[in-house]
Amino acid sequence: MKEKKQLEKGVESYSIAKNLTLLFVLFIFLISHQQSSAQAMLGYTKRAIEKNWKEAGYTLKSDYFINKDGNRRDFYMIQLKNKNAYYFFDKEAGNICTLTVIEPLNQGEINRLVEEYNNQYVIISDTEWKMYSYAGGIIHIKLKFLLDSGPYFCWYIEGYPY
Repeated sequence: MKEKKQLEKGVESYSIAKNLTLLFVLFIFLISHQQSSAQAMLGYTKRAIEKNWKEAGYTLKSDYFINKDGNRRDFYMIQLKNKNAYYFFDKEAGNICTLTVIEPLNQGEINRLVEEYNNQYVIISDTEWKMYSYAGGIIHIKLKFLLDSGPYFCWYIEGYPY
């Protein structure tokens, strides 16, 4: 009888440990998935982006610039592992994010992102992809290069000039 109770306790402990391990693995998957796939956040409002990243434990930096037309363009910047993300908002569209720039910080991250995009989106060229959104609309992703600051990926919603 005593052996049976010990066996039941052992099975129960194993089950709890197994469930905790599964929860931990799911948590890691969700965090890594959020950092890679959900980072563009096109169509999200400023508040939704703030909430998303603050709940994940990140700090957003807010700034703005004046574009060539003389209009103010607000943006958020967040530092992630191996990359920075910049979210640009369109006031005329209700302060939604219409452009996201992902700045890889090393060669490995550039290659990882290109491989990810090649596997997940429609390949247009070596430096361009399209995502056909389930919610409707088309998202363009372009890899661009600047001599003074390096490569970056532009994500934008079709129909919104960037």
